[in-house]
Amino acid sequence: MARAIGLRRRARPTLSRSAWLVLFAGALVVGLLIGAAIQWTLASFTAQKPLPNELGSALIFRGERVTPPFSVSDHSSGSAVDGSSPLAYAGDGRYLVSRALPSAFAADRYLEFDLNGPLPGGLAITGGQLNLRFASDTAGATACYWVELRRASSSAVLSTHGSSGSPQACVTGTTFATGTISLGAIDVSGTANDLRVRVYARDSAAGAARLDVLTVSGSTPHASFTLYPLLSRDVNAADVQLIPWSLSVP
Repeated sequence: MARAIGLRRRARPTLSRSAWLVLFAGALVVGLLIGAAIQWTLASFTAQKPLPNELGSALIFRGERVTPPFSVSDHSSGSAVDGSSPLAYAGDGRYLVSRALPSAFAADRYLEFDLNGPLPGGLAITGGQLNLRFASDTAGATACYWVELRRASSSAVLSTHGSSGSPQACVTGTTFATGTISLGAIDVSGTANDLRVRVYARDSAAGAARLDVLTVSGSTPHASFTLYPLLSRDVNAADVQLIPWSLSVP
């Protein structure tokens, strides 16, 4: 009797749909990680030429402009001490005291201030004004002043505010009074960068005057600004006392 010999086929394993999804997701994650690791090492080449970049600076970036600081906190002693310009800020206890003034205005007796010039050229200026805090250095005395605005480069007069017969302002005593003078002559930044302020002053006691602030402020189309004295002159006829702002000297 013959035996029938049969061969059994081994069944192939099958994966469920969810298992295939898990495998696909895993392969995708691995591919992304590999791509992230090598992305900076790959390069591609095309026949296209990039367009050239043409960059131009705006008006306010042209040229080099240098100005010293005027607000200074001095820590050299181990504690903070205000070392700011005595003519820059009001009410800080720092101010300039002139030499003795005449009791009547004199053409050869005045205080003069050359201001810094940090502005870009070619800008229109609006709201230009002189800011001045002034007092007598003698209790009970009356100090008066009038002002000429000049070019620092040539000393040419730009505008006059007050006169010897009609002072711009008078202050009695040692308490500062703040005055502002509109400066219509400053209409462009080139003029503002070349300013000199001459203050003619007198004191009824023939004593000194105090100046707490002397600045010029205004606005350009881009920002507001304030200009500060770099050099002060106390002029008594041929005797000229120069008082530079210490941080403006190399």
